[in-house]
Amino acid sequence: MRTLFSVCTTLLVATLLAPLVAFAGTGENASGSAVPHPTVAPTPSSSSATAAKKVEIEHVEPPNWWVGFQDPRLLVLVYGEGIGNTVPEFEYPGVHLVQHHQAWISPNYLFLDLTVAPGTAPGSFTITFRENGKKRAEIDYALLPREARSGPGGGHDGFDNADAICLITPDRFANGDPSNDVIDGMAETGLDRSDKLARHGGDISGMIDNLDYLQDLGFTTLWPSPLLTNDMPRYSYHGYAITDYYGVDPRFGTLAEYKALADSIHGRGMKLIQDQVANHCGSRHYWVSDPPFKDWFHYQDNWQSTNHQHTTIIDPYAAQVDIAGFNDGWFVETMPDLNQGHPFMSRYLVQNSIWWIETLGLDGIRQDTWAYADPEFLDVWSCAIMRQYPDFSIVGEEWVDNPLMIAAQQQGFPGDEGCLEHVMDFYQVNRLREVLREEEAWNGGWIKLYQGMAYDLLYPDPEAMLVFADNHDMDRIHTAAGEDPALTKMALAWVSVVRGIPQYYYGTEIAMSNA
Repeated sequence: MRTLFSVCTTLLVATLLAPLVAFAGTGENASGSAVPHPTVAPTPSSSSATAAKKVEIEHVEPPNWWVGFQDPRLLVLVYGEGIGNTVPEFEYPGVHLVQHHQAWISPNYLFLDLTVAPGTAPGSFTITFRENGKKRAEIDYALLPREARSGPGGGHDGFDNADAICLITPDRFANGDPSNDVIDGMAETGLDRSDKLARHGGDISGMIDNLDYLQDLGFTTLWPSPLLTNDMPRYSYHGYAITDYYGVDPRFGTLAEYKALADSIHGRGMKLIQDQVANHCGSRHYWVSDPPFKDWFHYQDNWQSTNHQHTTIIDPYAAQVDIAGFNDGWFVETMPDLNQGHPFMSRYLVQNSIWWIETLGLDGIRQDTWAYADPEFLDVWSCAIMRQYPDFSIVGEEWVDNPLMIAAQQQGFPGDEGCLEHVMDFYQVNRLREVLREEEAWNGGWIKLYQGMAYDLLYPDPEAMLVFADNHDMDRIHTAAGEDPALTKMALAWVSVVRGIPQYYYGTEIAMSNA
């Protein structure tokens, strides 16, 4: 996560960009106890002229599912003009339609509350949508067999302090397929390597082409920044303003290429982390122009910026208005803050993570802006994943220079029952970058790192913390070191030998600078 200082860069970039839910009855919190779901009011029937036309289905999310999960529940979001006026029907042994839900403020959504019983056979079935007995649309829905994964390179292996993680910004790494540099119809179509905020053309193929190089450097784990669709008009290369949670950005490649990357990584005995964003989406997501509920986003009708007051999470004296201002506020106007407290949104995000874990055989997830999301949702989300994949790894990202906040993430915020094991040691990272060019003194220079290790007393598991010298949100370490190769090497030596899990940023191995 980002401190108030670090957010300045994010705000400057993102502000320039051109100007959400589980099931009927009850859901579960992190401990498995029931929590009530809000009543979903039906949308008034449309006119007979609208009702008479065929419904074109635009989105089915998740687009498929699997049999054999511990949790039998499945929520399917169906989106298309007027689909909310229809009634779904199907027959498939083991699959039960508990209820279908219309949206409050849009007739274009239908949420199907399903259960997939243990022992259900894989296969596909047709869901027919009828209005007044007449078929308006139909979709084929597939339930796949889960792939058996075990042993090194099998997927779902998690990461630990025996690993070396390489963080890559894909657009800036390697252009393996120039044919996808410009995609017609996308809001940002240009390619300009002379512009530090434009797209530069790197893609999934470029990462696949360079796996030998990365593995030869000693990296065991790859963490690319988000590869999902960011159809935003400017500065879309970074990937953190997602406009399609089930789509690979075509300028990076295809889902088949993403799978090929995962397979190639696992075939080498390496691991893959996916960068996910549950706190916010991009303002060009179809949810924004046509939200299903009045509370799908926080401050839906009148956006407000987050106050970035991280300590409200742990402060026993924090005012409720400040807590809400931190968790519910938006980063910028082009990044609407998702309301994970809505049960349909909560379930959507849990299922989206599981869909990608199964599809790619992921070994870990890096969850962006961890503490900005709803704390109860983070419990539900993290525990749902860890119950299904006990060897998996989740790291929560929060750029905060406060050991108490870092410790609270790992041990669980007050009242939490979450399942987050890995956090990022921004406190020591900031000290490292300070001392590189600081004069040695009784209370200055490298002694700050020595003293900072005392805070390990607070952390439940210091060995599970990610340590690093730089990342995609800050100056490169070679720049921070004044482009002094000796200091850069010293910083990398510290990352390599200190307790915790080392993470490196691509390009540091050739002393890249952003000066």
